[in-house]
Amino acid sequence: MIKILLIEDNLDHMRLIRRLLKNSQSSAAGHPQYELHHSERIERALAFLKTIRFDIILLDLFLPDSQNLETFECVHKAAPNTPIVIVSGHNSESVAVEAMKQGAQDFLSKDDSLEPGILTRTIRYAIERNRLRKQLEEKTRALAATEASRRAIIEQNPDGIIIVNQSGMVRFVNPAAEKILHSNKEDLLDQPFSMPISKDGTAELTIKSKQGGQASIELRLVETEWEGGPVNLISLRDITVHEEVKASMQRRTDELVSQNMALDEFAHTMAHQIQGLLSQMVGYASYIDMHYQDILNDEINLALGRIVQSGHKMNNVINELLLLASIRSEEIPIVPVDLNRIVTEVKKRLRFQIEESSAILQEPDLWPIVMGHAPWIEEALLNYINNGIKYGGSPPKLQLGTDIQPDNMVCIWVKDNGQGIAEIDQTRLFKPHTRLQQRHVRGEGLGLSIVNRIIHRCGGEVGLISKVGQGSTFWFTLPYAEIHDNDAE
Repeated sequence: MIKILLIEDNLDHMRLIRRLLKNSQSSAAGHPQYELHHSERIERALAFLKTIRFDIILLDLFLPDSQNLETFECVHKAAPNTPIVIVSGHNSESVAVEAMKQGAQDFLSKDDSLEPGILTRTIRYAIERNRLRKQLEEKTRALAATEASRRAIIEQNPDGIIIVNQSGMVRFVNPAAEKILHSNKEDLLDQPFSMPISKDGTAELTIKSKQGGQASIELRLVETEWEGGPVNLISLRDITVHEEVKASMQRRTDELVSQNMALDEFAHTMAHQIQGLLSQMVGYASYIDMHYQDILNDEINLALGRIVQSGHKMNNVINELLLLASIRSEEIPIVPVDLNRIVTEVKKRLRFQIEESSAILQEPDLWPIVMGHAPWIEEALLNYINNGIKYGGSPPKLQLGTDIQPDNMVCIWVKDNGQGIAEIDQTRLFKPHTRLQQRHVRGEGLGLSIVNRIIHRCGGEVGLISKVGQGSTFWFTLPYAEIHDNDAE
């Protein structure tokens, strides 16, 4: 139902409009229904407006108690959100046009022969235009509130903010930007923005600080909207302290690197000196054992054997520590490596252990080419096979093999027939100085941690699969090298 207030002192015109509205309702199915309220005077119309909410007002500007634009102004003030259509004669068209400039929605001439279609269409369009106007006003108010809120946030932001339009002119500067740049916004507004920014929207700028030194400023640019148009928002942050801390950290890092290099050099020197002393100690013990057997008793022979054995173990530990240190610091080339050659060298180095334990090794006929550093990979595989011999069954049975994975990595594995490793112990195995109390075998716990470092430096991973009573499979991965054997180390 559309509620209409007709303010008209001419009863003939009132009856005409009532009849036109009635005819339009009966002539078209689904046509909106109209509820017409009539007032001959402005005073009564104002009383209507206080009690009834109308959808539209049809207004004659010339009434007994009000004339010309005063009539429109009075009604518009009383109902500012209700659309008003001026209904007047030819002699008052200029006044009606002026009323439309001040907010009236439309104008109908009394002197024209009004038809139902013209009247109802004018009413519908006026209501729709008014609805759209109110929507626009609401959106405008919401946009203004958003802009005000955003402006307040930017004003209070501790980072400097500069708004630059598409022409490169500065349109806004917040207080933080004034402070960082040591400039007043009056000197920056409506001026070209000349600070250089890279294509990725970032830059670092060195400016003169307030104290006379230099300050480092970080700039970042993002595209956004400001006051209804596209702009560039540039944030400024004083990173002088950050840069000073970074420089200090770099100096400290350089010092630590230098100290580590000196420490490594000292450790290598001391290690070689200790190895020399150990060699002398083992040599003297072996000499006594060989040349004075006839005057030595069993207790002394046992002591000499332990001296020789401990000397060899200490020498092995020193070699492992040196290798561990070199893995951490040494720069090595990652090149194709022939696993056939690696396995052959490992078996040569472990020949005594293999023969002494009667170990059985099963291996594939052909090994793939992988990417890595040959001396290190040899140490890793030697460690796995040596552990398999130590912790395997009686006799140890080792199965060696490889699998090429979908990610183009080669998994190299060594499976033993030992007693297996409990799940709770598996996560500790590849950490330094970790060894498990298995059988009577003793060790210093460096081997698997060395393997871990070697393989990670070569771009691979390490791991194991083990169940108590079912043996263990130790594995590591390396990138597959798709080349011919004669191209590999």
